[in-house]
Amino acid sequence: MRVRPWTSSTSERRERYVARFRDAERMRTVSPHRYWMRLGILTLLGELLAYWVVPVHAVVVDHGVRVAWLCAALLVLSWWSPVIVAFVVAALLIALRLWMRARRPKSLSITAADAPVLFAEIASLRADLGLPRIHEVLVDDEFNASMTRFGIPGWTRNTLTLGLPLMMAVTPQEMRAVVAHEAAHLVGLRCGFSRWVSRVLSITRRQAADYDTDDALGAGILDRCFKWYMGSFDAFALPLMRAVELEADAMAVAATSPEVAASSLAAAVRDDVAGELYWRPLIARAHHEPRPAPYAGLARFHRSHTPAPGVLDHHLERALAVRAGALDTHPSMRDRLAAIGATPCRRFNVDPSAADAWLGGALDRLIAALDARWVEQNADFWREQCEQGRDDEDFLDAIRDVPRAGLDVYDLLRLAALTARRGDIAEALALYRELAGREPGDPDVRFELGRFLLDRDDPAGIAHLEHAASTFRLAFPASELIHAYWSRMGDEQASRGWQQRLDEERDRLREATVERTGVTAGDAFEPSELSSAKLDYLRQTLAADGGVHRAWVARKRIRVAPEHTVVVIAFTTRRWPGHAARVRARLDEEILWRGDLLLVPRAGRTRAAADRVAAAGDTLL
Repeated sequence: MRVRPWTSSTSERRERYVARFRDAERMRTVSPHRYWMRLGILTLLGELLAYWVVPVHAVVVDHGVRVAWLCAALLVLSWWSPVIVAFVVAALLIALRLWMRARRPKSLSITAADAPVLFAEIASLRADLGLPRIHEVLVDDEFNASMTRFGIPGWTRNTLTLGLPLMMAVTPQEMRAVVAHEAAHLVGLRCGFSRWVSRVLSITRRQAADYDTDDALGAGILDRCFKWYMGSFDAFALPLMRAVELEADAMAVAATSPEVAASSLAAAVRDDVAGELYWRPLIARAHHEPRPAPYAGLARFHRSHTPAPGVLDHHLERALAVRAGALDTHPSMRDRLAAIGATPCRRFNVDPSAADAWLGGALDRLIAALDARWVEQNADFWREQCEQGRDDEDFLDAIRDVPRAGLDVYDLLRLAALTARRGDIAEALALYRELAGREPGDPDVRFELGRFLLDRDDPAGIAHLEHAASTFRLAFPASELIHAYWSRMGDEQASRGWQQRLDEERDRLREATVERTGVTAGDAFEPSELSSAKLDYLRQTLAADGGVHRAWVARKRIRVAPEHTVVVIAFTTRRWPGHAARVRARLDEEILWRGDLLLVPRAGRTRAAADRVAAAGDTLL
């Protein structure tokens, strides 16, 4: 798989996107009919791409030979065959389109017999707000709630999905506001239109990401189509998405009160606190706890835990400082609270929670089911962490009697990380500072210290991360951490500056990825300068394969981070040129190589590059 290069920088695309977004917002205000028409045309085009062009391309690429034989057979049987083929293909694509629309989430179903209070609340909301019928209620493990319409026109089912972690973190009245907000997405023509736009937007985003790295025949053309299309569709869809969210907030206010609706919006802050004080320690216990029960513990946490003074306020201030990003379909929390004219209640404990009050006897069954699913999904991670925990204990035993001066840099880094994971923040910080004093120029040490400090909102970490960013492999993650910090702090000027730096580093990283994952006729090569032992290893491995006739090895010249080495092997096969793909696949598994190694057949599209390798490099076979 080769990453496709971009024709413009990330900053240029971002500027174009922001300009389109502002044009869309202005058009929606000044000329709403024109806005609706243009957005409708773009959504129809997305339907064409997502449900017709992409399926046809997949059928042609994956089953092109079979389709050709089928058409030929039908052509022999009857002159009506073109009509039959067209009908069959259209029927298959329509079935695929409807199947994609009717996909359902993997959640736990709950009925009125299981939770009569929950269904009584839903019935009350329908009566008060004139909402349509809700056919099914599902419970999942997300900190979220959603209302989805599944099915085909004329036969649809409205499904309400409630996240159990969310229900554990809110009061019954706050949950009523959440359900009213989600149910509002089913009411009115605009909401129906926004559901259509949102569905097409999510599907085309996913398909655009797939085609960005697809090597199949015609994928490059579709990739360009998606890049052109998504640049306009995203920008024009977002004003509608955000306006619909504000209207749904207004319905939540009508169902409860401004204060309750505001507190339900701020429930995400309680989730942030739970992430820091419950989930992070839970993951840290993976080193020695054999089988956790995460959701049972989360319910107890929200019922009884009281954060230290100022913790909730700190997380709330961070949440209010966040601005809506370029691809966010929801307005920021600050904008949503301003729209309903209220401030959230600064309360953490919820007893009883919406889960306790609404789910009743079904709560224990749901918790047990989600706990079992979580354990199953995270079994490999938990086992690896237990093994890592044993390794850490062995490491601590091994260095217990060794003075710090006798430990090397990476042993001290590991000790600092272990100390932080065990909750001794002051001792961990002292270790990181000692490391920075001992190795002031080591980029890894400065990066870990900077990350540790910024995780605790200490701006002193910025200088350390800036130093680490001078190393190519750390430039992108360091820039990402600094940008995230300034975004959390609400400093828009600093955030914009680091967004520019982050865009530049993203482009460099992508260019480097393109350089290291493929070759072109314009690439330059030079002698490999490999040791005789490595050359002998490559000769023996290629000769043992049996499919390689001749082979040469060279080093590719790299523009981004030229200190990085990319070794390229050009080869010919003993059979027909089409056999080269199989040989390359075998060699990928047979050659054990530390670093980047590219295998290039001296045939087809890579022949010119392989000729350059043979001219500049060393002969292997």
